[in-house]
Parts: sequence; C-alpha cells; structure tokens
Amino acid sequence: MFINILKTRFVDTPSLRECIDNVSRETCFLASNEAPSLQDLERSVRACLESDSVHLVALDGNRVVAWAQIVRAEGTSVAHRGDLGMGVLPSYRGYGLGKRILRECISAAHARGIDRVELEVRTDNRRALELYRGSGFAVESIVKMAMKIDGTYHETFRMSLNSAPMHASFPPGEDADDKRHFLNNESPG
Repeated sequence: MFINILKTRFVDTPSLRECIDNVSRETCFLASNEAPSLQDLERSVRACLESDSVHLVALDGNRVVAWAQIVRAEGTSVAHRGDLGMGVLPSYRGYGLGKRILRECISAAHARGIDRVELEVRTDNRRALELYRGSGFAVESIVKMAMKIDGTYHETFRMSLNSAPMHASFPPGEDADDKRHFLNNESPG
C-alpha cells in the first residue's frame, strides 16, 4: 500500500470531508459526530493555510484516508503554539499511517515556528493515547466534563509536545510555592 502525504489542496476537500465524516460517525472520540459542510471545511482549510498553520492529508490514489492539522494560535504572544487534530480511516489503522502523518505534521509545524503542539484526547481513547505518548506528548491536565455524549460526560487529557527547551520564569517575588497555592486554590503562607 503506497500512501502519499501532502499539503491539503482545495481539490482534496470533498474527499477530506468524506474521511472526516466517516471517522466522526465511526467513533465518539471527536468533538463532532459529523463532518462540517463542504463550504465550512473549505473555509477552515483556507484559514489554516493563510495563518501559516499546517494541514496535511494522506492519499491512497485520490482518496483521503487520513488527515492531520496543527492550527496556529492567534495572537503574537501565543503564535508559537498550535492545536492538533487528526484522524485515520478505520481500514487504514494499524499500519503506522497515524504515526507517519503525525510526525510529518509536527515537523512542518516546527519549521513554521510552532514550538509547542497541544491537543485534547478522551481518557478512554487508548489507541490515540498510545500514539501521542509514543510521539513524545505529555499529559498536562485532566479536563473534567470535557465532552457530553448521549447524556454522559467524558474526561479528556490536555497534552503537549514542546520542541524548544522550557525555562521556568517566575516574576520577582514569586516562586514555585506561590504558584502551587494559586493552582490549588489556596491562600499562600
């Protein structure tokens, strides 16, 4: 099986919509249970490309069988961050395609100056968690009541991957203990 991964083109959007719709209806792990309209998807792809974000598709012939996107955050102080979304058709899973398109998407994002990639994934989506952990993502937090499906709430992990070294910087007069108290909703000292 030869799968070509390339930057999403507008000619790919009808097949991309089918792929997104298939994955959305097949699982309950995405934010929506159906793909956006073709017009909304075209607008989204255009906005992604115009913002110097990354949008890739995996093609088997002319058929989109997977996608990955990293959307750059808006605002000058957060433009180094991007939010990841991706999916692979069920019949193409288990062949390393998810890992391959994820690796290429991250590489393209880093080349555009996106040094931090973030994502949110349901805590019970074992296959995706294995992929993300194996690609270097770390869990930063648990989001309670993040998704509601058929009246049932589901938690998600907020995960990230940093390409640049992290340096802790505390404003003068603050230290890690002050931040811990704030995060735990306690009064310092």
